[in-house]
Amino acid sequence: MKLSGYQSIVKKSAQETFDFLNIPNNFKTILPQNLSFFEADDQHFSFQLQNVPTKIHLVKKSDNTFPTVVYTAQGSIAFELQIQLQAIEDQQTQANWIFEGSLNPMLQMMVETPLKKLLAEMSGNLEQL
Repeated sequence: MKLSGYQSIVKKSAQETFDFLNIPNNFKTILPQNLSFFEADDQHFSFQLQNVPTKIHLVKKSDNTFPTVVYTAQGSIAFELQIQLQAIEDQQTQANWIFEGSLNPMLQMMVETPLKKLLAEMSGNLEQL
């Protein structure tokens, strides 16, 4: 399953945005406010939304190179979250969010709508920085 088309316009340079997204703890500011759990260190972050039965654990890929930030999920749902950055102006960057995962059809039906909502909210929150 691939979800794309979620874009943010960030009022920071592409390099500043890249650096921000490469710090897992910063995702707390762009995740939805209804978190029941959040934990981060230098290489990963885990979170759980209220009323969602599972925690999501994302690990930063060690070979992230400008202008793309990639996190991969560990656990029962295997997926990759990419944020591709493109400079529009010196202090303005477009961030394109892409979710790509290997989900069985039943699971895909269950998570597609919540994932779309999550990506939309995260991309909107990134614009507010």
